[in-house]
Amino acid sequence: MSRTEDLLSGIASTDGVPDLGTYPFHEPDALREAHLLDVRIEAVSARVGLLFDLRHAIDFGPGNTGVLIAAGVTECSWVAEPQSTGRTAWTVMGFDVHVGGAFVDADVFCFPKARLTITASRFDYLAVDVEDLTKVADHGLDSEEAIRANLAQWSSPVRLLGKSSTAG
Repeated sequence: MSRTEDLLSGIASTDGVPDLGTYPFHEPDALREAHLLDVRIEAVSARVGLLFDLRHAIDFGPGNTGVLIAAGVTECSWVAEPQSTGRTAWTVMGFDVHVGGAFVDADVFCFPKARLTITASRFDYLAVDVEDLTKVADHGLDSEEAIRANLAQWSSPVRLLGKSSTAG
């Protein structure tokens, strides 16, 4: 079984994984209300990975977790208002992808007020199931240990359910 970080590094094979078509790249609310859990930058390989908890999403398609991988990254920026708490559930309110020329621009708008912008040569989306996610964590009430136990991590074992790409 692959781990989430194997998807980011390209170690895990996606051969035989069903194609999701253009999802989530051309569906305006595809990731709406999903929680952005983590952003990992692999500077050496010019890759950025985004990890989403899909259990909150309005229309999340297959899987309880989404992994968005940007390859050939030329820009990555995160702008957010300061938070008074140590933990924040960054809820996706908008996900815009613009394909033009050799580069693809993606903007992830979150609540509370935050924006992640990435410019890359391509984006790949992988819908996965992380086993043993027993409940949805309450970021306001649960302990740090309980939250981490009920969220996907980069080290989580995953089962691949679907894939899509901005590459033709």
